[in-house]
Amino acid sequence: MGGQRIVGALLLAVGAALLLVTVTDVDVGPWVVLSVGLAFLVAYVATRRYALLVPAGVVTGLGTGIVLDAFGVGDGVVQLGLGLGFVAIALIHVLAEGAKESAWWWPLIPGGILTLVGGAQLAAIDDLGRFLVPGVLIVLGLVLLIRSVRRPSGDGPPPPPTG
Repeated sequence: MGGQRIVGALLLAVGAALLLVTVTDVDVGPWVVLSVGLAFLVAYVATRRYALLVPAGVVTGLGTGIVLDAFGVGDGVVQLGLGLGFVAIALIHVLAEGAKESAWWWPLIPGGILTLVGGAQLAAIDDLGRFLVPGVLIVLGLVLLIRSVRRPSGDGPPPPPTG
């Protein structure tokens, strides 16, 4: 799928959203963002280009959160939607391509943080929520540091053969 088709898909999605608003008196803002995200998702499905999957996940997640917020779902739904959009990037990539590359998991970092923050806000866990995100980040950081200390870095000489 060439650049012209991608731009065409984006224009089609935005135009369809504007037409929906014109016909139904629905507020345009939330739906435009979601439509653009879905257009990127369609472009990714057609091409399997990772460069399209990233904006598809981010913009679709953000758009979903904005739409749900417009319907009054609650505080934190935009952050939750954006976080789940990042998580979807990793999930879709692994399902479509497998975990061949070592960097498939990077969207889980911002996705996990945003999902945690949005979920805590949405659940209105004010007192616990203040400590939940920093606590989870500290635990994850400690786990990664401990694992890196236990595992040889590969910079030194190989271990002597046993046997």
